Amino acid sequence: MSAKQEYSAAAPVAPEGGRSWLPLAIAGVAGLLVLGLLFSIVLTPAQSGASASGAVAPAAGQNAGLTEGLRVGALAPDFTLPGLKGGNVTLSSYRGSRPVWINFWATWCHFCDVEMPQMQKLYQQYHAQGLEILGVDDMESAAAVNQYLGQKGWAWTFLLDQSGDVDRQYRVTGLPTHLFVGRDGVIKQMIVGGISQPQMESALQQIMAP
Repeated sequence: MSAKQEYSAAAPVAPEGGRSWLPLAIAGVAGLLVLGLLFSIVLTPAQSGASASGAVAPAAGQNAGLTEGLRVGALAPDFTLPGLKGGNVTLSSYRGSRPVWINFWATWCHFCDVEMPQMQKLYQQYHAQGLEILGVDDMESAAAVNQYLGQKGWAWTFLLDQSGDVDRQYRVTGLPTHLFVGRDGVIKQMIVGGISQPQMESALQQIMAP
């Protein structure tokens, strides 16, 4: 006996002459319930926040519910540091407007020196699109940093962490250390150590997205 035959033989057999109406009534009620459920699904209005395309629109305050933390997907911990050229710079002031590349470095750091020419090229390429690089110098004097930069000509924003407070806040264990932060203020990548230009470009593609 084939599998199809077994299946057919296992089905209930109606009494002769159609004398039992109960199975037909049960089947009819079940069919009505299924149809009612389908109509309910089709006619139920979309939840608030859903667009016509089916994509869910972000809630008011796109970062609602996010907290600051040193992990990908968290808001970059806020800080305020003096700029090398004067004034103070607060990281959270860029949230909602500019992607930020945070670079912890020092004048004595060989790998920092090696990668900065590539950083300059990418800064020139993307700055007009909103990119900001914050070069956080690790516990050196303004005079030492000025002397170094006078020989190099790097053009992005340099900050002085002379007390090391931000260094400790970000648990920097080696230089250079890179954090790539999106326009929404959320960390997209964290990299400890020198990185190549292809790595830089890959990270920038993540944070330059609208």
